[in-house]
Amino acid sequence: MKRFEVLEEKIRKAAALIRTLRDERTSLEKRLAERDGEIEDLRTALAENEASGADESAMRELEGLRSERREILTRIDRMLRLLDDASSLAGQEDLLAAIDDSD
Repeated sequence: MKRFEVLEEKIRKAAALIRTLRDERTSLEKRLAERDGEIEDLRTALAENEASGADESAMRELEGLRSERREILTRIDRMLRLLDDASSLAGQEDLLAAIDDSD
């Protein structure tokens, strides 16, 4: 009879161990699914950051072009003022004539 009691106790312990392992497996599967979700979120964020990095680069380039445009407009404005000054010095209304006369 003692051997059956020992065997019964071992079976109970094995059954308890199996329940514990199943619970742990369920818990680990849940954590794994959470980590998979986090990884996917990080991948999405990385892709967005890479895309916004390209946007930042485009914005920097756009700002550079705008700055260059402002500089060109300033230079053109200066040239037009110089032409107006040359026209008034030559006493002529026609800017092209004033330029031709200055040569």
